[in-house]
Amino acid sequence: MNKSSSIPPQQLPRTTHVSAQGNNAQFSVSETPQEQSATTVWSDARRNRPRVTRTGVLWVSMVVGLLLLVLLIVFIAQNQVSVPLQYFGWSGSVGLGLALFMSAVAGGLVIAIVGVARIMQLRSTTATQRKKLDH
Repeated sequence: MNKSSSIPPQQLPRTTHVSAQGNNAQFSVSETPQEQSATTVWSDARRNRPRVTRTGVLWVSMVVGLLLLVLLIVFIAQNQVSVPLQYFGWSGSVGLGLALFMSAVAGGLVIAIVGVARIMQLRSTTATQRKKLDH
């Protein structure tokens, strides 16, 4: 009878290997047979998973966007109190929910403009570096 078969899996000995060469040291522990079979099952499950596609990501994004839109509509509908606004000589009154929505959109536009400027800067830097490499 094999001595290792009477030992519980948690107490099975592990093989340890240490090697050192110069400043590099490597340490590895081999897996027990139970851990190896669990790793194989896990890797098989990952291999059989459907792959992520752009269409799938787009679909999930659209669902999340629609849910956020519903929440936004509920927010605007619940905040109909009229508030006075003054902006560069323009004055009027708007519902609180709509005023907050307009300010959020304006903030998003500022972020988008800064993002476009950064992308243009990176593209310019990349084009300059490519020209230097080509010549």
